[in-house]
Amino acid sequence: RESSFRTMDDYIQSLRSKSARKTMKGICQRIDQDFDVSFVRPPTTTTKNTAAAMPLSTTTTTDSNQHEHPSHHDELQPQWLVLGWEHYWVIVNHEQRFMGRWKGWLVGTMRFQAARLMKGNVEEYRDKHTGTLVAWTSTVVKGQTLRGMWFYQTAVVAKRQIWFHSVHRAIERALRLGLSHVDVGPSNKNVAMQENKARFGFHSTLQWNAAAANATDEKE
Repeated sequence: RESSFRTMDDYIQSLRSKSARKTMKGICQRIDQDFDVSFVRPPTTTTKNTAAAMPLSTTTTTDSNQHEHPSHHDELQPQWLVLGWEHYWVIVNHEQRFMGRWKGWLVGTMRFQAARLMKGNVEEYRDKHTGTLVAWTSTVVKGQTLRGMWFYQTAVVAKRQIWFHSVHRAIERALRLGLSHVDVGPSNKNVAMQENKARFGFHSTLQWNAAAANATDEKE
């Protein structure tokens, strides 16, 4: 989506769907009740499969807390430093819901390896009571575009609207950084998914690379 607004309130009011506006208005409060959300930093020790998470308020928008938000593409973290077994099992569980046990395991394993080879800003969702990782997302900034690269969640929280919260966070962060575009990722020819994204102001295109390139040119 190309941003023509300056605040989250502007974005929410721009949505034509009443239910979409209601979802975005209340999503942070609902998620905050049950989940801790944090960007993940590389571990400061050599212990294997650990990651130091920096607490992040899901409703913070004040400049005094701006350092809590990764801000530039040159701050992207090598994801192999922060993605461990917990993240792997979230991906596998996510894929098995759609593909079955063995195909889901195979596809999940391949996607996990692909994610580890990339750079990005990884954000975790953990159950407040147990500390269990239930979902994670990864974003990158290129030029004037913030793109959601990965989103995975376990079956236990599949109906908790975490994806909508991740979209809220992406738009909020893009506005904070002064970016003009937000890309929430491919729909893979899934018409229902395309229509759902359209309710929140995102149109599907096969030319997203060109859109991102144009946004980069505009910035430069």
